[in-house]
Amino acid sequence: QSDRQAGPGSRLTLTADLSLPEGVHVYAPGVLRYKPVELVLQDLPAGSGERPTAYPPSRTLKLPVIDEEVPVFTGHVRLRKDVVLSSEATFVRSAGCPGGEGRLLTLKGMLRYQACDDKKCYPPTQVPLSWELTLYQLDFERPAEENRRIQ
Repeated sequence: QSDRQAGPGSRLTLTADLSLPEGVHVYAPGVLRYKPVELVLQDLPAGSGERPTAYPPSRTLKLPVIDEEVPVFTGHVRLRKDVVLSSEATFVRSAGCPGGEGRLLTLKGMLRYQACDDKKCYPPTQVPLSWELTLYQLDFERPAEENRRIQ
């Protein structure tokens, strides 16, 4: 993940890294009749948002047995998803006291994919994922009078 600490309204990037053995591939988005790899977030805090998953470039694999070409990923694959934490009042209050230690926030997700090798395709699989960060409170205290900018 891009950050270990974040406050309400912060944007952070969550990643899922796959290291596929030689000869194994997973399907890329845009494939038909197969399950593409996807990173799905679950139970984000209310008011939080997510951006579409960013994928690396795929390559085209020719499947001669069925005379088909499909987009796939091989080797090391990194999926990235940007999340913007809520800035709603309820979420802001849940962050704790300004200057405090903050509270632990766990973001959960699921990596879904179907892997295949030269001989067979394996059943579609789901792997639970989680990312932990410290949620800190925003500082709403005004600076001392002598430190305020006068215009």
